[in-house]
Amino acid sequence: GFAGLESSLEYLDLSKNKLQVLHVAVLAPLRSLKGLELANNPWECTCALRPLRDWMIRKNVPATVVPDCALPPRLMMQSWDRLDLEDFACQPEVSAASTHFQGLEGDEVTLVCRVSGVPAPRVRWVRAGRLLANTSNTVSSGRAFMLRSEGQTSNLTIKSADIQDSGSYTCNAENRAGKAEVILSLAIEKKPEGKGFSGRALMAGMAVSAVIVLCSCLIGLCAYETRKKRQVD
Repeated sequence: GFAGLESSLEYLDLSKNKLQVLHVAVLAPLRSLKGLELANNPWECTCALRPLRDWMIRKNVPATVVPDCALPPRLMMQSWDRLDLEDFACQPEVSAASTHFQGLEGDEVTLVCRVSGVPAPRVRWVRAGRLLANTSNTVSSGRAFMLRSEGQTSNLTIKSADIQDSGSYTCNAENRAGKAEVILSLAIEKKPEGKGFSGRALMAGMAVSAVIVLCSCLIGLCAYETRKKRQVD
């Protein structure tokens, strides 16, 4: 480490050390650092090196000789000063707890995927080669889609599902390191006839039962009064 040099070390030469990654925690205590020599190292310019590059920019610590990237292949031989911070990235990962979803015609249905990546990737939902967006409509019935992301979760909600919504949907994530996707399947079943009236049917049945009980009580009361009157006579 650099114990005892925190306030006095101004220049640090780390060239030709076969370094691929350097953790910013190693350099952060060096309060007087004015320059770094980082050239001639096989730097892996992924999200692992991103904190160091970010720290150098924010603290205005220049590299005496601007280093080049050795990896990944897309950035090979690229000098750091020609790259954006977003270029120091790791390829996204996309997964789903379930890849099969079901729903009933007319109901709201939500498909869910989990996305991670540094920097945070852009998430898109695609069906049959067509990009889906908020308030976009299906050709057949004009139903709306709703897209929402919370943390690492992305949801696609179909507000009123139709049989024709059955099929495959792709959750796609992309940043400068690349892209990844997961394919989800949706099966929409026709709602059974009369299912929408089950609540009203239940209420009607309860009302009829109440009337029957009331009538039975009245009949019983009348019979009791009749017997009582005969006994008095």
